[in-house]
Amino acid sequence: MVFVLYSILLELSQDPMFIAGIITGLVTVGVSVLIRIIANRSRLKRNIATLVEEYIHEYKPEIKEKLRARILAHGNVAKSVLKKRLERERNEYIRRDLEVMLAKLGDRKIRSKILNEVEHTVKESYSLDEISSKLNIARDLELKEICPIIFERLKQEKDSEIIKHLLIAIGDLNYVQALPFLLECVRKCEDNDLAYRYYSAIGELAVNNLNSLSKSLLNDVIDLFINGLKSDYSALIDAIIRVYLPFLLKRRKDIDEEKRKELLKALCETLSHTNTDIRGEAAERLIDLGDPAAVPCLEKRLKEEQEDSVKWRIQRALKILKTRA
Repeated sequence: MVFVLYSILLELSQDPMFIAGIITGLVTVGVSVLIRIIANRSRLKRNIATLVEEYIHEYKPEIKEKLRARILAHGNVAKSVLKKRLERERNEYIRRDLEVMLAKLGDRKIRSKILNEVEHTVKESYSLDEISSKLNIARDLELKEICPIIFERLKQEKDSEIIKHLLIAIGDLNYVQALPFLLECVRKCEDNDLAYRYYSAIGELAVNNLNSLSKSLLNDVIDLFINGLKSDYSALIDAIIRVYLPFLLKRRKDIDEEKRKELLKALCETLSHTNTDIRGEAAERLIDLGDPAAVPCLEKRLKEEQEDSVKWRIQRALKILKTRA
């Protein structure tokens, strides 16, 4: 059967009309596919253009962010739509948003332009709104090149509100070189809100660079966090015990013996905190610390604890730590 079909096709292939028909058919199919591709691309561009207009006129941040994500998901097609829209836009705030999206999509020229603007603002501006706006863009675009300039501004800045924004940027952009300076500054800080920002930046840098952090720096961070646990600022205690210590204690073997004892004592004291969640997290961190010496303070707290959810976590900690004794 196969041989018969092969013979027929071989004979037909010598017929010019047959060959012409095949070529015509292929061209027709190719043109049809090409037309469909062009039509689909045009339809996609119109849909993206609609999304861009919705984004521009939307005021709710959560909806705006979702629209932005949908636009960026279309890559190079979105890039061409945004460029055309940017050409006819005159409003500077809308232009900035469009430029940031283009930079996120890989437009190097626009990214370089934005980088220069951020650099100039961080160096020269004294307006909190201007600085915070540019730093938000730097974080959004992950402009790590700007970190040394942010750090230099931080070292000489006196305005606590500007310092807060600089700290957020240093943490988000992971400028670990700033860590020793931040540790030095936070110990002198008497403003709770500003201290919280220092702690947050230090925590982010320590966690994000956990494996490469020197033993000395790790112990400095642990020492700072021990002091933080002794504070009366619940938001700070919650951040330390719930966000940062779970990661830092993965390197508990690198924590000096004396520091481990101090941390254990601070966590035991935190078991009596007025906040239910903090008490429960303290029990969890004692598990992470892994020292059976925590058993007595856990047993004492278990007798006093009234909240069932915290009791369960304390009992779990006791069960685990007693097996390590």
